[in-house]
Amino acid sequence: MIIYFGENDPERTAKTNWLKIKYGDSNAISIHSLKKNSLSDNRGFTDRLLEKKERLVISGHGNDERFMDRSPHELYTYLMDAGLNHDRFGSIYLLGCDVGLQVNGRYIVTNFMKQFAVKIRQGPARELKVYAPRGEIIYMMEVDYFKHHELVRVVEARIQVCDDDDNVLEDYSFENGMLIFM
Repeated sequence: MIIYFGENDPERTAKTNWLKIKYGDSNAISIHSLKKNSLSDNRGFTDRLLEKKERLVISGHGNDERFMDRSPHELYTYLMDAGLNHDRFGSIYLLGCDVGLQVNGRYIVTNFMKQFAVKIRQGPARELKVYAPRGEIIYMMEVDYFKHHELVRVVEARIQVCDDDDNVLEDYSFENGMLIFM
């Protein structure tokens, strides 16, 4: 399942469509459409035994302190209220720039993901694997025009770690730029 946060514009649509292809998931919803218990596992017991767990991908704006305009505690509470659990989901990917910031292969003492992962480990979703990018997600896009409409598509995504002056210190493929937080 893919949840997105942000403007409903051609670039956000292109990013969401790229994530759908990347993760093989056709289900994408706005974070604003989540209701109480909408992430709960409502499958029957047999279905839960036979199916592998889902991946929850959340895409939005972020930095080392906030993701989708929420603190780690606020996002955790929001997702728990929506029914997040480890019966349905095996992993969660928080795709926002710098939420898992790591420079020169060294973990930052504290960042959004470290605080969020601690919350996950202490709650009812404690078995979830938690992933985040170690830097800024860079989406390379192409723009075409068809009958006066702008068509935007993502052709590649990379993860880069930059210094305060936006000089690239490290550059990773999308996959290699992801970190797991235990």
